[in-house]
Amino acid sequence: MSLREDFEQALALLITRSLKLAAEKRGGAHVLLNELFYSHADHDPLDEVTENLVYRKRLIDKELSTPTVEVTLQTVALDADLKPCWIFGVMFNENEDVAWPWRIDCVTVAIEPDNSYEIEYWRFSPVNPFPDLFPVNDQTWSQYRNLIIGDLLLKTMDPQP
Repeated sequence: MSLREDFEQALALLITRSLKLAAEKRGGAHVLLNELFYSHADHDPLDEVTENLVYRKRLIDKELSTPTVEVTLQTVALDADLKPCWIFGVMFNENEDVAWPWRIDCVTVAIEPDNSYEIEYWRFSPVNPFPDLFPVNDQTWSQYRNLIIGDLLLKTMDPQP
């Protein structure tokens, strides 16, 4: 497997595990899905119910995020078997400990019910090149992966001794 594939796998694993932790915290995936579906319903933007639901969605986004990556749930939809298909936006925060030879602006991660995933890269600044321009075994992929793995370990560590 290439360093780029290692990084992408680690990113998908971080989001999947964070999502499972957020669902467990709420009492199950069905509770989390209910919160999210209601927060995406069409309401008057000034409606207090909508504001409360958007607030809850932001709390979920905060639980999915880490110091290294800011994760935002873009959409969730049910497939024909009523299983959720997730699409997340991921923004990478600069890290002072790592010399960033190049920068990924944003990633869209689609996670299917079978835990397969698809990653698409975006750039907002023309000075930031697309990651596709770099070799799949460039060491920068390894640096990104190490940051993700560190976040994953911190997020999934059992606080109980």
